[in-house]
Parts: sequence; structure tokens; C-alpha cells
Amino acid sequence: MHFLEVQPTHHTPIVSLRKSVALMHIALNRIMGVDRGKKGGLSPMALSIVYLSYYKEIKMSDISNTFGICKSTATDYVDNLEKKGYISRMKGDSDKRDIFLVPTEMGKQWVLQREQQAFAYLQECLSRLTAQEQDQFVHLFFKFVGNDETIPYEILIEALMKSPLSIDAGNESGQSHKSTGSKQRHNKDAKQT
Repeated sequence: MHFLEVQPTHHTPIVSLRKSVALMHIALNRIMGVDRGKKGGLSPMALSIVYLSYYKEIKMSDISNTFGICKSTATDYVDNLEKKGYISRMKGDSDKRDIFLVPTEMGKQWVLQREQQAFAYLQECLSRLTAQEQDQFVHLFFKFVGNDETIPYEILIEALMKSPLSIDAGNESGQSHKSTGSKQRHNKDAKQT
């Protein structure tokens, strides 16, 4: 089926929303450096690991559980991020068997720079709206994405990563992310971190 054949011929809120989300996705990928291909930036999974380590104390074992990847793939991602200087491993104080991921100074600066760029982009977008529209948009978008002010941000991230999306049930093979093919793709992606 050709791409144009699946496009609705009439304007609907879903079509407008999908286009808007796509534009925001492209802009945020540019901010994060994902648009630069294999040689530049970090893979989306590596980005997630660096961000999560910045906002939450995480153990090595949390990576595979949170992102639904096998332990060896998680280790590959962390090895590459450590080699590139974004994170380091630290032994736990109470249990030396626990290995925690901690962003390095370079990793912290990287997150802060991306956050500044993202905020600047969002401010530019919000400037197109009146003050009343900004308040309304933020309130509705907050609700739309399932944000809840009573739940800490890192818990929301973890819940999002663990909860199945409706598209997960209909992926190409119908298998979970831990299938052999998925493992091979994740391992290939980890090496490109």
C-alpha cells in the first residue's frame, strides 16, 4: 500500500495531532542529536539511559527491566556510554554487589545542554500562543500524556517504559521485545551507541 493511499483525504483532529507530534519528534531528535546518524549523537536507547541516570538513581539491573531488553544488551549500552564518558558505574554503599549508574560531569552537562535547547524550542513554540492559550495547552497536554503532579517524574518515566502501548500488541511479529530478532536489533543498536 502506498503512503498516500493511507492518508485520510479529510482534515481530522487525529491527522492534525499526528502531524504536530511528528514535527515535535523531528525537532526533539535534532536537539538530542539523533538526526546525525550512526557517527554522531547517541542512540535513542542510550539517550534514555543517560537521562534516567541523571534523574534517578538506577542500578544496572534496572536498565534491562525498565527498557525491556536483555541484560547483555543493557551491558553493551552501558559499556559504550561509559567508554564515551557519559556515565560511570559505582558500587553500592550498603551492598557492594549493587552497581549503580551515575552520570559523569560530561553526562550531566550533556543533559543540561539538551534541556536548555529543548526549553528554548518549547518557549519558541509557546510564543505563538496567547497567555491564556499557553495555560490551556499546557494543562491539556499534561493531561493528554498522562502526567500526574502527584507522582515523581522518574516514576512516570519508569511506568511509561514498562507499560504496554496499544502498538506493542500489533508489532510485526506479535512477539515481545525480548524476542530473538529484537535482541539482535538491540545488540546492534547498543554497539552503535
